[in-house]
Amino acid sequence: MNYLDFFHFDNHPFTNDENINYFYPKKNFLKIIDEITKYCRFKSGIFTITGNSGTGKSTILNKILSSLKNNDFIIYTKADEKTEILKVIAERLNFDSKNISNILIKLSYIHSNGKNVILAIDNAENLSKDELISLNSLIQVLPNLRVILCGQKSLYKKINLSSISPIKKHIIKNYKLKHFSFITAVKYISFMEKEALALSQYKRVISKPSVFLISLIASRNIENLNIITEKSLINAFVNQKGKVRIKNVFTTIKENINIVKDDIYHKIQKLLFYIILILSTYYTIKIITDRYDLMNHIEAQESIRKQEKELRNA
Repeated sequence: MNYLDFFHFDNHPFTNDENINYFYPKKNFLKIIDEITKYCRFKSGIFTITGNSGTGKSTILNKILSSLKNNDFIIYTKADEKTEILKVIAERLNFDSKNISNILIKLSYIHSNGKNVILAIDNAENLSKDELISLNSLIQVLPNLRVILCGQKSLYKKINLSSISPIKKHIIKNYKLKHFSFITAVKYISFMEKEALALSQYKRVISKPSVFLISLIASRNIENLNIITEKSLINAFVNQKGKVRIKNVFTTIKENINIVKDDIYHKIQKLLFYIILILSTYYTIKIITDRYDLMNHIEAQESIRKQEKELRNA
């Protein structure tokens, strides 16, 4: 028996691929999916989804494409430094060469038959400057093309280079994703248990304190949440425990400290920032109030001296 059977899972619980079956419907994610889907159906241009590793960019992209694939013509690729956009499009169209005339004719024909042409590029930050210029030129001559670029934050800096500034005219919207908050991470694990993991209805496999601890340690990164949770499940299974408890999570964190050290470091930084902010605010208020009291004291003394002087003169 492996740990999946031990915990009554029908499938792998926390995969790190872009499997939309494990999509967590965060409000911000649903808004992005809805807006890009609408734009792809009624407008053309470039849409960018940017964010750090583990923020759910690829999962969102796959979710968008899954909702569009039945009615539209999808061209999808994961980019690297050697990716040639025209070659990718030609291969999708079953052409042997990158003849731009043939490509434009075929894409125009597809669009005339009621299908939107959507070019989706994951890891788009790996595209070279020449390829981004090529993409910009393609949009100029094929105004009905929809382009979704998905990648790290450096992508947006690339497409704003002065040498390819015309591309900015065609960007409809940029979606910047952030890491999960602590509360969202708690909801994410709970949702995964309830919906995606096909969990036995008679058994909760992760104790609530463990959920909070995992969320606290790795809340900034979806991948870290998945890894720490899965390794905690395996740890519980090895020790023949029917539920992940705090001890299992601590053991997992200790054995895999390199996975979460950046998040822990960030939390320490954030804690120190708030401590400094609170202390600065406290001492600033204290200085102001002490100065105010001193001014009142001086005014009171002057008032007393004035009254005494008036009495002596009288």
